[in-house]
Amino acid sequence: MNNLARAKREPHDRVMERQYRLQKLYRMSLAEFQQLADAQNGVCAICFTAPIDGPLCVDHDHITGARRKLLCRHCNLVIGNASDNIQTLLSAVAYLKAHKQMAR
Repeated sequence: MNNLARAKREPHDRVMERQYRLQKLYRMSLAEFQQLADAQNGVCAICFTAPIDGPLCVDHDHITGARRKLLCRHCNLVIGNASDNIQTLLSAVAYLKAHKQMAR
């Protein structure tokens, strides 16, 4: 479905699609998603900001499928692009710290 067709859909259709995707991908109801979002005060579990480009994303372990918390799209992409590799993320932090020191 193209973006124009997606934008023209009724709000009810978007809710139904969201419910379907949550159930299919994460075995989670829309009510469960909302409970998690409410428990996090509607903000990302990493950067603690409210998402501006869509709903929070369900973060999950790609090996076990276990759900973790809800993240903004940006933080979800950071973790995903690092393949959930803690060492890669720690190396990225060290890199940023080293280059921040050099800029001063």
